[in-house]
Amino acid sequence: MKTIIDIHRAVVMMLEGNGLMVYPWNQQDGFEKPAAFVNVFPSKFHLENKFTETVTASVVIEVVSKTETWEEQVATSQRLKDLFFGKTINIDGRHPTIYDLEFEPEKSSLFCTFSIEFTQKTDYDPNVGYSDVMENLGIGGY
Repeated sequence: MKTIIDIHRAVVMMLEGNGLMVYPWNQQDGFEKPAAFVNVFPSKFHLENKFTETVTASVVIEVVSKTETWEEQVATSQRLKDLFFGKTINIDGRHPTIYDLEFEPEKSSLFCTFSIEFTQKTDYDPNVGYSDVMENLGIGGY
């Protein structure tokens, strides 16, 4: 999943380039506020044909504000909107555009989510037949 790692790296670089310190997603303490946490994961696969598939990567950014106030969360949502909404991200020579952002405040954090779609080759091997694949699954039964 090289592209997922590339998306993560690109989002982190954009956040750090705009003054936010980014920490590992699972770090729960020992960070300075304001702090950002980024999680990217493949959330959907769509088979276009036997050679290509479309992958949807979901991006979740959590920002813990310095003062943990509603006003700062509103300002942070505008800052993230200015940074990502309608913008392209350079991901390993590809330039997808972010068309939708969603925000969700939760206590002292603001969550920003969006998706990035890309097309990639499948693992299709014309030398492996359908029956070969089914035999290798190893599913038992009666």
